[in-house]
Amino acid sequence: MRKSWNIVSNGLLLLMSVKTSQFVKIPHLPSRKVTVAAVSSEYEEIITALRKLEIKVLPIKPTNQLDEPVASHADMQLLPVGENYFFLSSEQQQLSQDLMKLGAVVRFGEKLEKEYPKDVLYNAVCLNKFYICNDKTISKKAKSFLEDSGKKAIYVKQGYTKCSVCVVDENSIITANPKIAELSSQNGMDVLLIRPGFIQIPKYDTGLIGGCCGKLDWNQMAFTGKLSQHPDGNEIQSFLKQRKIDVIELTEYPLFDIGSIIPICQLACEEIGMTKKHSD
Repeated sequence: MRKSWNIVSNGLLLLMSVKTSQFVKIPHLPSRKVTVAAVSSEYEEIITALRKLEIKVLPIKPTNQLDEPVASHADMQLLPVGENYFFLSSEQQQLSQDLMKLGAVVRFGEKLEKEYPKDVLYNAVCLNKFYICNDKTISKKAKSFLEDSGKKAIYVKQGYTKCSVCVVDENSIITANPKIAELSSQNGMDVLLIRPGFIQIPKYDTGLIGGCCGKLDWNQMAFTGKLSQHPDGNEIQSFLKQRKIDVIELTEYPLFDIGSIIPICQLACEEIGMTKKHSD
């Protein structure tokens, strides 16, 4: 969306163009304040907290193609691959319509199913130079697209890849998965390896670090609960602080896995030009 004004004042023509919103160019890494984020529809406190921060929520509704505890998880249903391109399961018609209303280009892949590995078809991390996924479980159509993108693949055994990764910046991640940490480090990334567990999720033994967070600006990382209640909370805080990233805690609870906060759109910079008004 773009608005323009021409204003004449004191012999000057002021040209003002304000583009209010644009898609996040590199998935999970907004360069300005997030305006739209994809979040599970089942966590009203998180949605309310985000709205108080003037972020519109794209609610991810439960699908019967996934197991109940993760049926509304954004990182299970939605794979952003860069700019305004997204991969979804073919039955996600409402989600595709919501994205297309924002101007997204939606690509459909294979159908999700409740049993692993068909539940993790879209559970991958795409960055600017790399993408991280299990090459045997990712959607074949998404994999083909990424192979053609020129990005370097980091193939891991963990199918729940995005769930397992907190994307800090283009070169930094946080994970509790030793193999993801090892392979990412081998590819030149800075990795904070934390202890597994200590993140709540119904039915399963533990949630995962990527599922309880997401960036709201280039210098803001939101968590669903209190880092102080995680045994590596101080290390996480320090890792983020070293990269000039502030922590936002959306509730007073211990960390809980909601399937990630995925930034979709961000503010676009105001473009203000000034030229002299010529006289005859």
